[in-house]
Amino acid sequence: TYYNEGKEKKSSTFGKNIIYCFWRQHQMNWPQKCKEEMRVKFIYPAVFRKAEDGGYQGYFPDLECCYAKGDTLEEAVDDANEAARCWLTGELEEDDWELPPVSDVHDLELEEGDVVRNIAVTIRFYEGWDE
Repeated sequence: TYYNEGKEKKSSTFGKNIIYCFWRQHQMNWPQKCKEEMRVKFIYPAVFRKAEDGGYQGYFPDLECCYAKGDTLEEAVDDANEAARCWLTGELEEDDWELPPVSDVHDLELEEGDVVRNIAVTIRFYEGWDE
């Protein structure tokens, strides 16, 4: 998310063209041994809430149907990392994939007691991923 010169809020999507450009730049500029893979980090906010059973439940406002849970906040965050990795990997395996824009934490509708954590997932792209 960013603001243009007129102070209007805009969202940006990390789409196919960006990954393709990174991949091609990576292929052209890196030593041969590094050309076989490239890593891209995706960061999405997750919202965690204390559950009635004392554990935590989490969700990603930007990743549809992507949830996490754990007995502690730390366990829920670990589960959220895995859930986001699975969601993003699954989306990128689709023929016509598109990743959602990232919400600004200040724009999220939160309830009292909610905890927000930015979840970072690194995905490796290998030679031929775009074929």
